[in-house]
Amino acid sequence: MPRGRKRTSNRQMWDSNNICAAVDEIIVLGKTFREACEKFSVPKSTLERKVKKKRNDPTCDVGVKDSLGPRLTVFNTTEENELVSYLKLMEGRLFGLSVEDLKKLAYQLAEKNNITHDFSHVKKKQALIGTKDS
Repeated sequence: MPRGRKRTSNRQMWDSNNICAAVDEIIVLGKTFREACEKFSVPKSTLERKVKKKRNDPTCDVGVKDSLGPRLTVFNTTEENELVSYLKLMEGRLFGLSVEDLKKLAYQLAEKNNITHDFSHVKKKQALIGTKDS
């Protein structure tokens, strides 16, 4: 059975460049929400929320997408790439690591870099979603 699942929702399918341009047109040029959402193909409710956020705090980045679930990412892309490169290095040396080893490595990386996480301190490993022990 495959681990990955196909996306069934169309939430946050808008382009971040389009939402930034639409917000700028509304605030700077005074376009209506309806005109901007039709021109840039973004949801009207999202556009209203982003414009309100931009008007309250002009320094915020409205192109950043919100989290789609209750869990936040622990590692940024560089830390994740560091973990991936280590796994590939070990695989290249014919020392394949199991999923349990990957979980323990993720925990150790988070602890070493003092990253806040919700991994198990008792088991000292990350609980991957969809596995038997998560």
